[in-house]
Order: sequence, then C-alpha cells, then structure tokens
Amino acid sequence: MNIYTEAPSNWKDLEERTSKFLTELGYECEIEKDIETVRGVVNVDVIAKSKEVPNTIVICECKYWNKAIPQTVVHSFRTVINDYGANFGIIISKKGFQSGAIEGVKNSNILLFTWNEFQDYFKSKWIKKKTVEISKATKPLYDYVSVAFRIFFREEYNSLSSENLELFEQLTKQHFDTAFYASNNLYLSLETREFDIDMFEMMFNTAKKDFRKDFSSYEEYFEFLIKNAENGIKDFDNLFKKELRKTNLI
Repeated sequence: MNIYTEAPSNWKDLEERTSKFLTELGYECEIEKDIETVRGVVNVDVIAKSKEVPNTIVICECKYWNKAIPQTVVHSFRTVINDYGANFGIIISKKGFQSGAIEGVKNSNILLFTWNEFQDYFKSKWIKKKTVEISKATKPLYDYVSVAFRIFFREEYNSLSSENLELFEQLTKQHFDTAFYASNNLYLSLETREFDIDMFEMMFNTAKKDFRKDFSSYEEYFEFLIKNAENGIKDFDNLFKKELRKTNLI
C-alpha cells in the first residue's frame, strides 16, 4: 500500500508532493531553488535539508516525462550533486529509467525512483513519525477512555449523574478503538520499545477489520484516526463541560 492515495498529476504537482513528503519526514524544503555550485548557479526542483546536526542535504530532480529517463540526465544530475556538495541526489520519474541510467548511478550517492518507489523507500520512517505525531494529537481521547481516567479525574468522574455516567460508558465504548489505534505505544516492539514496522502492518490490518473500512492509503488511515479522535474529544469535553487534559506528554 502507498502512503498517499493519489499520484502526482503533472510536473508541478510532482515537485510539490515531493516537497510535502520530505517535509513530513522532517526536512526543510524549497522548490525551484537557485543554488550556487562551483560551476555557477543551477536551478533545482527540490532541495531538502535535515533539521538535525550535522545537516543532510538532499537535492531532488522531478521528471514527469512520458518516457524513461536516459543516462545523460543522470550524468548531468550527478555533476550538480557533486559540484554543490549535497549528501544525496534523488531523481523521481513518472515512467522509470533506461538501463544506462540505472547503470550510471552504481556506486554513487544518486537514488532513482518512480513515485511509488520513492514512497516505499521512506515508508517506515514516514509512518514512524506519523504515529508519534498522531499519538500526541489524540492523547486527550486516550486519557478519556483509559481505565486511569477515574484516578486522574476522580472528582469529575464521581460528579457525573447516573444518566451522564451511562453516556460516559457509551462514549468510551464508541471511541475506544480510535484511541487504541492512534496510540504510538501500540506499534512499539515488546522487546526494544522501538517502532516496529511489522507490528504496525499487523495492527493496521486488524484496524481495517475493526473499523470495517478498507483504507486506500496510509495517509487516509491517519486522517481517519485524527478526524474520529477530534469528534471523540469533543464528545467528552461536552459531557464534562470543560476540557480535561493530563499535562504529561507521551
């Protein structure tokens, strides 16, 4: 399964989607950027810089051509990467690459991808960052449906009328799955407590059954969780007539 539902529709869309993807991976990106190389100024489709120190610089060439990319394009791009001193170069092609182009990047810092291959190469890193991001955003819902709620918000829980107590139980049952699957802890290895892509894939397939929904992309899945969680948080906030939030972060 791909990260995104839709493929780029034109060359400009390919640039913008490439920038969006790398931004979601934690890079700072610029599109159609003039860069100064040892041979002069060159305009590149996308340049991405990591926020970590030391910085990693990635330059992307986006080719929305209706034919495979030839070796000459690769050789020219390798010159730009070397002259600028970028760590990596990525060419993303609509129709793939000729055999000479593939041969031309061996033992180099150039990566060749179709759009789907580009997504797949960074899939594990993207999903890891997304699960952490969504887990933080949906934590209020997780706190509402967890058994610890009655401890941390004992006074508010005990003040519920019998009618509202019944509503609380209904809301907990209704929104539990969303809070459960939105929690990053679900996708951590039991041994290392690090993100486990295999665990994610297994739970993702279970989520499709529980929600009775066949998601077309990982992006659609996460957007579904966010929307459901926002609705759930509103339901609980309205029940208590205030926002109950634990201050500790996950």
